[in-house]
Amino acid sequence: MKTTNVALSMACILSTSFPHTTLAGGPDRLYLGIGANFESSIYESIDDEVEAFPIINAQKGGFYWEGSDIGYRLYENRNIEIGPVFSLFEGYGFDEEDLGDGYKGLETRDDGQSYGLFLGFELEPFSFGIKPMKHSEDGSSIELSVEHEYRKGKLFLMSSLFVEHLDKDYTDNYFGVSQSEVNNPLNTRLSSTYKADSANNIGLEFGMFYELSEKWLLSGRMEYISLDSSITDSPLVEDDHLYSLSTGISYRF
Repeated sequence: MKTTNVALSMACILSTSFPHTTLAGGPDRLYLGIGANFESSIYESIDDEVEAFPIINAQKGGFYWEGSDIGYRLYENRNIEIGPVFSLFEGYGFDEEDLGDGYKGLETRDDGQSYGLFLGFELEPFSFGIKPMKHSEDGSSIELSVEHEYRKGKLFLMSSLFVEHLDKDYTDNYFGVSQSEVNNPLNTRLSSTYKADSANNIGLEFGMFYELSEKWLLSGRMEYISLDSSITDSPLVEDDHLYSLSTGISYRF
């Protein structure tokens, strides 16, 4: 699962998390590779995106770099892990230059970073996670997740269900419309202000990892998020869901 909220511009610079199941060669690892990602856009007048991205996934002792998350496991045993986490890219940002006619006067919404805590515990065959985070732009979030992994030979399959709560400061930062934006003559398709409330989004993620050899790993991922009405009621938003597909290949050093 993408243990971050889904960013529309920078979220896929890094790969998604690798499976918790130990891959060939032991738990300490460094994978580098390249992948491609398709991500839908929820915004009016902004197109879906396809982009290439580098894959970076590392673990050394308690330190880990998984997807856009960098963290340290302060405490870990067979069933529980806890520690601080920092997310490099998070948010629902867009650049003013990406907007179509009728929205050219909107202010840019920047993706940012977030920091917080991750608590994970395992009750076989499931893993559970709780991750409260503070966002650098504005607001905070908390994510609850349940994950299941399956291994058969060189094939790893992962499925995850998660709920993310975004507070009203977080959602309004991205989906709110100010009076100054309504008054801007370039925003001909905006007729009223909008104040976003807190939101609860529900998501599903499926991942596949196949060990081509002890060094090479093939990966694929699909994610779908159903968006809360506090987001979809915004005049900036066109769709009530967000989805992404990615695939990549990486080499273990």
